[in-house]
Amino acid sequence: RKGFDTGDFVRRFRTEQQILADLDHPNVVRLLDGGATEDGLPYLVMEPVAGVRLDLYCRRERPGLASRLELFLKVCDAVHAAHQYMVVHCDLKPSNILVTADGQPKLLDFGIAKVLHQGHDGVEHSLSLRLGTPPYASPEQIAGRPVTTVNDVFSLGALLFFLLTDQKPEPVKSAETPLQVPSKALAERLKASPEARSSSPLEAQDLRGDLDAITLKAMAWDPKDRYSSAAALADDLRRHRDQLPVAARPYSWTYVAERFLRRRKREVLVAAGVILGLLATTTFAAFAEVKARVQASRAEEAVGAYLEMIEVYDPTGKESRGEAVRTAIQKLSGIQGLSSDRDRAKICDRLGRQLYRLGYLDEAGDLLQQALAVYRKAASSHPEDLAAGLNNLALVLKDKGDLDGSVRYFEEALAIHERYPGLEAEERLDIRANLAIAYAAQGKTEEAETRFLESMDERRALFGESSPEFDRSLNNYGQFLVERGRLTEAEGYLRKAVDLRLERYGRDHPDVATALMNLAFLEDAQGDHEGAAASYREALRIRVSLLGEQNAKTAYAEASLG
Repeated sequence: RKGFDTGDFVRRFRTEQQILADLDHPNVVRLLDGGATEDGLPYLVMEPVAGVRLDLYCRRERPGLASRLELFLKVCDAVHAAHQYMVVHCDLKPSNILVTADGQPKLLDFGIAKVLHQGHDGVEHSLSLRLGTPPYASPEQIAGRPVTTVNDVFSLGALLFFLLTDQKPEPVKSAETPLQVPSKALAERLKASPEARSSSPLEAQDLRGDLDAITLKAMAWDPKDRYSSAAALADDLRRHRDQLPVAARPYSWTYVAERFLRRRKREVLVAAGVILGLLATTTFAAFAEVKARVQASRAEEAVGAYLEMIEVYDPTGKESRGEAVRTAIQKLSGIQGLSSDRDRAKICDRLGRQLYRLGYLDEAGDLLQQALAVYRKAASSHPEDLAAGLNNLALVLKDKGDLDGSVRYFEEALAIHERYPGLEAEERLDIRANLAIAYAAQGKTEEAETRFLESMDERRALFGESSPEFDRSLNNYGQFLVERGRLTEAEGYLRKAVDLRLERYGRDHPDVATALMNLAFLEDAQGDHEGAAASYREALRIRVSLLGEQNAKTAYAEASLG
C-alpha cells in the first residue's frame, strides 16, 4: 500500500515491535510474533482480540458510570505499566482501545510511542513529537515541544471526559482557554437532545464535584498542574469511588465531613439519633426509650464513627475550623448510656485532647477531669489509662498557669510508669519531657535540665534524629536554654527543630508555628528584632489560618508580635 514503504513508517513499526515485546499487561494487546516481508517491510502478529472500539462500545452497550470508571482505571493501569518501561504512548484515544465481550479494555497502537532515554547522568530526557490526535493530544505535543509521561496523563483526562459525557472535549488552544467542565457539557448535551436525554445512562449531577475536578486536573494546560503519573490519576479516582477525599479538590472541613458522611451514613444517622434523643430527654424514662431503640454496642460504634469524622479534619488545611469542631464535640460530650464507665471516659478523654489541641482549655479541662475520675477507680486494672489521663490534664493545667497542679499530676503519671515498666515507652518519654517543661516554669533548673536531656537521649535512641519525637525534644530543650540566657547553645537546637518540621510538614502546620514562636523568642533575645518579627508574623499567619482569630494560641502569637 502506498506510504507503507517509507522510512518513517518502517521506523514506527519497528518501534512498536520493540515496545510490545517488552510489555506484558492484561490490558495491552500482546505481541505474538514479528518479522519482515521479502520486500523488507516489517510486520507484527498480534493476539486476536474480539472487541469493539471504546467509542462504539459506549454507544452500543451504554454502560453506567461505575462500569465506565472501572474500565478507565484498567486503561490507566495499562498506561502506567508502559510508563514503567519508559514508554509514552502519545496517541491515547477511544479508537485505540478495544473492549472485549466481557468488558476488558485492550490498549492498541504503540506505533507512535516514544521511549524516554536516560542519559549518562541517569536523568530522563524527553523527546519531541508532533503526531497525535486532537483533542486528545496534549498542548505540548501539538506544539512539538518535548513530551514526558504527563503527556499521556492529559490524554487520559481527555479520554475520561469522553467516558463521562459521551462526547469529545473541545481542543485546548491556550493557557487562557477555560476547560470544559464535564458535568456542564453533559447537561448541555442532554438538554439539547431529548433523544439523548431519554437514552443516556449518565447524569450530570453524578459528575459534579470530584469527577469534574479530577478531569480538569488531568487536562491542565501546564504539565506541572496535572497528576504526576497515570497511577496518581487512578489513585484519585479510586478515592472517589471509595467515598474518600480526592487530591484534585481543595481540602476543607465541610468536604471531608461530606465524604465521611457518605462512607458512614448508617453509623452517623444512628449517632445523630442518639444525640437528638438525649438532648430532648429530661427524664430517665425518656432516656430508656432512646436506649431501647439503640443498643449500647450500636451507640458505641456510632459515637466512634462520629469521632472519626471529627478527628479526620486536616490540621494543615487553609481555613479556620476550630469553632466548627468545638461545636460538634460539645454536642457529643453529653452522651451517656454506653456499655461501661470506661467507654464514656475514653470518649471524654478523646474529646478533651481534641479541644486542648485547638486551644479551648476550659472545655478541655472539664472533660479530662471527668475521664480522670473514672480512671482513678480502675487504676489497678488499667494503670495505663490513669497515667495518660494524668498527663493530659496536667498539660491543660500547665497552659492555664497552674504549675503546681501540673507538676503534681506529671509526677504522679511518671511514678505509675516507673511502677509498671511494661507500659508504653513513648508515653513515658512524653511525660518526662512535659515534667521538664513544668519544672523549668517553676524555676527548678537542675531538675528540668536533667529531665530534658534524659528525654532527648531516649528519644534519639528509640525513634532516630529525624523523628517528630526527637524534634520535640530539640524544641523544648532549646526553649529552656533561651530562658536561661544560654542563647548560643539554644540556637542550634531551635533552628534544627524548625528545619525538621518544615521538611516534614511544609509551612502550614501547627507544629511549625510552635517552633517558629520559640525561634522568634531566641532572635528577640539576641537583638535580631527584624528576624524575630518575621518569625512571629509567620507563626501568627499559620495559627490564624488553622485555628481562627479568636483562638487562645492565635492570641498569644498576636500578643508576642506586639
